[in-house]
Amino acid sequence: MAPDEQPLRGGPFGYVTTVGVRREARGQGLARTLLAHVLRALRADGLDHAVLDVDAESPTGALGLYQSLGFTVTDRAVSLVKRF
Repeated sequence: MAPDEQPLRGGPFGYVTTVGVRREARGQGLARTLLAHVLRALRADGLDHAVLDVDAESPTGALGLYQSLGFTVTDRAVSLVKRF
């Protein structure tokens, strides 16, 4: 993330850009295990929080997974799309 975002997010933070598990491998705890590892690594690097973006309407249950790992919703974003 850009340095100018750090004050808005409470200081330096880890940003999780993408989490994905192939459809046939879902339900095995892979995303949870991967994220837990990443969060431990961020903490070990001296960061005290992590940020990620999620499609709250996703049918995969991603929002629930992130919340079960301690992430909380702090704001909502809107995406604008123009189709041609």
